[in-house]
Amino acid sequence: MPSLVAFGRKWNIGSDDFVFPEITEAFVRISWVVFGVCVFVFHFPLSCSSQNFNLHLLVLLIINIVTILLALLTSVLSARGRIMDPNARKAVPFLLHLRLPIFITEIVWTVVATVHAGRSTMGDAGCHFSTLVWITIALEWALILVGVIGIIFVFNLTDEEIEDNQRVSSSSWSRRLRIFKIGQDNLMREAIDELALLLSSFFVDYDLVLSDAVAGLLLVYHSPNNQYSPIIEVVPENKPAWMTLKEAEYYFHHATCVYGWPTYLLYNFNIHSIFRLSRRLQFCGEWRCAQGKSMIIEDNCCYCNTAAVILANERRNVDLVLMSYRNRLYEVPFTVIADHERRAVVISIRGSCSLIDLVTDLCLEDEAMSVDVDQDATLQMDDSLDRRGDVRVHRGMLRSARYIFEILEKHKVLEDVFVVNPGYQLVVTGHSLGAGVGSLLTWLLKQEYPDIKCFAFSPPGCVISEYGQDEMEKYVMSVVSGDDIISRMSYQSLKKLFDKVFAELVACQREKYKILIRGVYQLFFKYPWEDEGLGGHTGLNAGSDPEAAILFRRQNYGCIDDPSLPRRMQLYAPGRIVYLSENEGVTKHQWIDPKCLNDIKLSVSVFSDHMIASVQRFLKNAIDASCASEADIPKVERENAARIAESKIGCPYNDLFSPDLRNSDNVESYYCSQIITEAFKSSNIPWPSHSLNFNDSHGNLIEYWREYFEKRGRKVPQGVEGSHPAQLRKCRLLTIVMRILPGTINLKSLKDSRIIEASNWVGGQVVQLSSGKSFDLIEPRSGKTLSKWEFANCSQVDSVVKLAKKAQLSWASSTWMERSNVLRRAAQLLQIHCDEIAYWESVDNGKPIYEAKADVLSCVDTFTFYSGVAQNLLGKHVPLDSARYAYTKRVPVGVVASIGAWNYPIQTCSWKTAPALACGNAVIYKPSPLSPVSPVILGAVLKEAGLPDGVYNVIQGDAETAQTLLEHELVSKVSFTGSIPTGKKIMKACAERNIKPVTLELGGKSSIIIFDDSDIDTAVSCAMMANFYSQGQVCSNASKVLVQKKILDEFTRKLVEKTKKMKVGDPLEESTKVGAHISAEHRNKVEAYIAEAIGEGAVKLCGGERISVTGLENGFYLSPCILSNITRNMRVYNEEIFGSVLLIIPFDTEEEAIELANDTKMGLAAGIVTRSLAKTARVVDRLNAGNVYVNTYNDVSPFVPFGGMGESGFGRENGTSVLEHYTQIKSVFVNTENCDNPF
Repeated sequence: MPSLVAFGRKWNIGSDDFVFPEITEAFVRISWVVFGVCVFVFHFPLSCSSQNFNLHLLVLLIINIVTILLALLTSVLSARGRIMDPNARKAVPFLLHLRLPIFITEIVWTVVATVHAGRSTMGDAGCHFSTLVWITIALEWALILVGVIGIIFVFNLTDEEIEDNQRVSSSSWSRRLRIFKIGQDNLMREAIDELALLLSSFFVDYDLVLSDAVAGLLLVYHSPNNQYSPIIEVVPENKPAWMTLKEAEYYFHHATCVYGWPTYLLYNFNIHSIFRLSRRLQFCGEWRCAQGKSMIIEDNCCYCNTAAVILANERRNVDLVLMSYRNRLYEVPFTVIADHERRAVVISIRGSCSLIDLVTDLCLEDEAMSVDVDQDATLQMDDSLDRRGDVRVHRGMLRSARYIFEILEKHKVLEDVFVVNPGYQLVVTGHSLGAGVGSLLTWLLKQEYPDIKCFAFSPPGCVISEYGQDEMEKYVMSVVSGDDIISRMSYQSLKKLFDKVFAELVACQREKYKILIRGVYQLFFKYPWEDEGLGGHTGLNAGSDPEAAILFRRQNYGCIDDPSLPRRMQLYAPGRIVYLSENEGVTKHQWIDPKCLNDIKLSVSVFSDHMIASVQRFLKNAIDASCASEADIPKVERENAARIAESKIGCPYNDLFSPDLRNSDNVESYYCSQIITEAFKSSNIPWPSHSLNFNDSHGNLIEYWREYFEKRGRKVPQGVEGSHPAQLRKCRLLTIVMRILPGTINLKSLKDSRIIEASNWVGGQVVQLSSGKSFDLIEPRSGKTLSKWEFANCSQVDSVVKLAKKAQLSWASSTWMERSNVLRRAAQLLQIHCDEIAYWESVDNGKPIYEAKADVLSCVDTFTFYSGVAQNLLGKHVPLDSARYAYTKRVPVGVVASIGAWNYPIQTCSWKTAPALACGNAVIYKPSPLSPVSPVILGAVLKEAGLPDGVYNVIQGDAETAQTLLEHELVSKVSFTGSIPTGKKIMKACAERNIKPVTLELGGKSSIIIFDDSDIDTAVSCAMMANFYSQGQVCSNASKVLVQKKILDEFTRKLVEKTKKMKVGDPLEESTKVGAHISAEHRNKVEAYIAEAIGEGAVKLCGGERISVTGLENGFYLSPCILSNITRNMRVYNEEIFGSVLLIIPFDTEEEAIELANDTKMGLAAGIVTRSLAKTARVVDRLNAGNVYVNTYNDVSPFVPFGGMGESGFGRENGTSVLEHYTQIKSVFVNTENCDNPF
């Protein structure tokens, strides 16, 4: 309620004035709600007296909960005030007036409850009415009293203050400053009160946060006439190609992310984003961000800024390298990020937002900055005092830049990041104060990184030397918008600043306030203290007066103006300046001469146009206007074109050439909406291939196009490959809707539907290997044949193996860090393109899209894990005696032949590929002909991640192809996932010709044991997880569900009930739970198992029926089946079905269950569902299975080995143990002295 009073009195409320009181009130009320809920829920109802107080307590609970929510919302909107969003606080008046009747209702209801409590009498014996009710009522009155105290004391509403608006404003500023300095002593509070009085005298009518006030304190006197100097537009000669608005817009994201949680909530203001941010707070610094990927210098106690930066960049292919949110004197927050999309290392510096920055802004003393400049004629020193050998810059910003420079040097940040990311560009960016500091930091780094570039958004003036500003134009681009024109301090400004501010500051003799006074003294070269650590000119003594100091500065650093005009200190903006302005709703950009910026006027728009939301709006509008102006067809009504183009989203591109579009002369223009085309191009997404068509529906050339190309002297390009997209899609703000791989996977043959023609991946590209033998690529969901792919023959296999061996030798010589970097970037690309890759995984395999996405994300985890296992490849040192020692080292095995299964195409491929690559091997992967697409896509991902050509290859083939691959003498290791009969053949082939190690992950016939102490719902869930993933086509599935008889009936009922509710349908629909089987033959095989079991006496409880899906009638769909009354002589009991067929088998004792589970030659997996830890320990030890699941099933992780026992194979996938399969140990013995000859 204090906020309501403050707002009603029309105080000078800052944008953050409601934050602290509202959060305080919310926490106090939360305490009351917790007590009230405990009373209401855990104690007997308050009806044991003559009055029933249940209703009273319930109403007060509701009032407090509503008030808490409104208080938090008020706090959030208040924090999102002028600094971020000028529209955020428009809802605050409504919220505050809404809370007034609620507060009144609360008081009235509390009075009624108090009266009833006083009149009530005790009820039955043992009733605790008096204790509970009176405590509750007392606490409620305490809440009301808090509000009243806040109104009376916190805001100190005396008549004198209401009449004296300046003192009221000062109180507002004082509270605001204290939020930044909580916990200081009384001396500091008094100093802050006096500073608040000073600030309030200048900012009575503006809604400003502290950083705005500091900037305004300097700007308010810059222009006595409040007039703009005319803008002088210049032609940017020799402008670097990278200085474009689109490039600036891209890096503006980095400049805003560094603000931390405020900007994250600004761009993601919804409950989901707030929850995600809060969920990461307690772990961010200690867990996620500190795993060797990034270094945190300092952040808030909960690491909220670090978490926000991570979340803001999670959709980008970036790595956090360093986070520093230290915010002390001259120590500005900044981040270092490796941006893999632009192959850039980005240093982003935050703008001013704290009390301490007042020193930086008030210390206008300049300082010499020694830099290397081009020694050409234009930069030689001359007679002009404005051109000097040393560049002179703003001292405060230079000190901040040096602080960042020293941090980077101390921790070798840039050195390390460029080792991991060779060839990357160094980019510096920042907003507001961060832009000025960033431009000076760029100068400090330029000698070591000559190709550095800087994007400065809304920068302050920071360079005093004119020739220094000219030099900066080569590598700094400044973006200024609206009324936020960069300031230049004039001598009149200095004089007025002294008259109005300096005297008041000097009068404030507080110990902790002296640093502010010293900063202002510096401005006039007057030092009353012995310590001159902040620098100055020794030629001036302590007795120098301000007038003499100003004269000295004018004579030494002023420009040569008309003698009748006041001299000015040239505080130039950094680099080339692009000025964004609006005129009649159209945003334009101009490259302007910084020397024309003499004075500016102070207005509310100066501050609003300075803020990041405004800069972003100006940039977007300027880019859109620029794209529109580049259209090469004159006099076109572009808005009409864009409107029609938007209405035709999804239409073939040629259909946009429509006579409905007319130019200003009302002539049919056939305009192709180049505005939309430009936006489409900027998305960097490959277009589907198509041929240009300029004919009408009858095949005749349209007259318009004949004249169009005739005027240009060109032949009509009928039938050639088009340079525009074949189909117009929503792009940029219209949202890109595609089912193809995004542009970062730059592979021409993977465009749109042509991905099904990808075939083999050899030497870093798609290769069509013609052998004369082919197979049909069939889509399980529809039964359609998508394409014909050819198998590789023996000679082609030989060529691929030799290519892989050559590439492997080079790859093995790379450092572990280089290999780690490739795998890490591959993981990032997989995550970024998860949806697109999952789409093809579902089309290729038939599994539901939600499962396909989980598979791709599992691949992300796999590549991430193996990018950090280098320490597990280290050898051992063994001292033998004083002169001899030995050591071991792990070396790659060489070329690995991997043969994958069709049920988990990309996951199986990643399990075999990631550890092999991490160990320095080359991989030749042969996928199953039933699902061959995903491994080829993985090849494109790895190429984009930086994997050298030839290290990873995919060849399509049959049994003959596999046999040739296995027997090749250059293949040193084989890894296979598939059936037991094929596994035995592979093992035989590897032993007969060239003995080589083999990893076999074969089939299984697994069981899950459900004991009678289990939670039934948990048991049902585990049984379904053990059987229905991927239509039951999982090698570890537990088709034998062993259920203890005591719970058999209830378990069966619930299981059948839930199974019938599972949706069988189109795998591409998110709601589908059961997709299509891999082929018609495999579906027939599963149906045959079901029919045979029923014929032998099994009872079908549900499912096992073919499903017809509308539009996909030829798809291979089969509903999940549950069978009971199973006997041991049935084939379904003994053989792997590899389909959604669940067998319910009852048992009596623990011993019987273990015997049933172990009744198989295979031993891949087993499951247990029980609440007993003792029983778990006993049963786990007795189960013959490589993987055992307790109260879950089919869990998988790259951190944990996966493999089987018995006929389920040997060797392991995943975990660090797999590294032993992809490396060999080499033992080295060393003698450091003369060798004794025993002969």
